Amino acid sequence: MDAVRFCADASGVKTANRKLIWNLHENSRQTREKMV
Repeated sequence: MDAVRFCADASGVKTANRKLIWNLHENSRQTREKMV
């Protein structure tokens, strides 16, 4: 039970990190476009 929960949490964290990194990437790209 705990192992299953741990695996689910780990995959959830990976997905959240990927979304966060993608958002940061998009924000920096939009900022560069505004500067230009």
